[in-house]
Amino acid sequence: MKYLLIGAYCMICILTACNHSNINTVNVDENGVIKLKIDPMSFHDDLFSDLIEDVYFIQLETSTESRLGEIGKIEIKGDKIFIQDRSLHEIKIFNIDGKYLGKISNRHRGPGGYNDISCFSVSKNGELIEIHDSRGFKFRTYNLNNEFVEDSSIDYMVSDFMKLENDKKVVYSGYLPSFNMDGFPNSSRLLFANKSGVYQSAFDFVYSESNRIREIVGGFRNLSYYGDTIVLGAEYADFNIYHIFEDSIKKKYQIDFGDEFMPPININSSEEEIENYLNLDQRHEFAKIFRVLESSQHLFVEYAVKKRMCFFLLDKTNGEVYNLQSSFDPSRRVDISVPVTIWNDTFVGILNAEYFKMVFESRKEQGIDPPSILSEIDRKIDENCNPVLSFIKFK
Repeated sequence: MKYLLIGAYCMICILTACNHSNINTVNVDENGVIKLKIDPMSFHDDLFSDLIEDVYFIQLETSTESRLGEIGKIEIKGDKIFIQDRSLHEIKIFNIDGKYLGKISNRHRGPGGYNDISCFSVSKNGELIEIHDSRGFKFRTYNLNNEFVEDSSIDYMVSDFMKLENDKKVVYSGYLPSFNMDGFPNSSRLLFANKSGVYQSAFDFVYSESNRIREIVGGFRNLSYYGDTIVLGAEYADFNIYHIFEDSIKKKYQIDFGDEFMPPININSSEEEIENYLNLDQRHEFAKIFRVLESSQHLFVEYAVKKRMCFFLLDKTNGEVYNLQSSFDPSRRVDISVPVTIWNDTFVGILNAEYFKMVFESRKEQGIDPPSILSEIDRKIDENCNPVLSFIKFK
């Protein structure tokens, strides 16, 4: 069920906005790369609501079949919402109003079955769901009726992947080894694959089994869609954001956190150099990027610095950058989760039902009246219900 809340004034968020005048700057170099200089230690707390144009909420249906456990990746294609349930190794499917439609559930079911779902991606028309079975070392494709369609193998470990057109996909391997090479020699962070296997690679490196580089880079999901373009988010040792096309990659953004910027490291460094690098990070708690989402008008980057979760928002139309930090302000009337995916140029977050109820009750105890639409949601859910999705439009 959908609930609409228009106007930033009505909205409260777990984010607070930050200074954007002299602290954060945007420049474009001769190659068209947008350079963002961010001061992650300067924050204001009174601007975020001014950035919001509108927000609406979707309550996901709760039933025995649709109940979600630990949530992983979320993709929205057309009028369907696909959510990875890590606990049950399933993909739950809802329509855009939150009504439960079905699921991909073929674990340990003979031919066409899978061992687990490490990640997944959905075709552009929303009709085919491709999962990566990390134990079976295969990609397996199913239709909306949970029927097996086809599979293909890949000799690389997979952290995340996104589907392209014409049965192609971009695979993020991170800093993990390939399986078909003796002694862990050359590997690649990014792969282009089709049904026949990998046909192109990028960001190659030499993998060492004793090398601890994977402890500080890679391993998390940092691919997202921007229209038909795939965005590769910045990594710990590479603070660049890339646009990925069917057969090419373009560096689009470069991020500089100033004094909180972890100096890049050669991924082929010695074990001793890696150890010193890890110790440096533990002492200084440098900035680390975890998620990148992009719309036609905005770039949203989630990062951590000095044990705090932070975010910055770039308005691509005017070059203004707003640096945000996670905070809980009990005086505010609504809490909205940090975006985790994007759909139709709208940022989408997910609110745990138990947390939603807790915050709602806290507001009432303080005499703060939440908007009526949230009161309606509160009446219809309990702490055991499926989450609520928030759809956020920035100005």
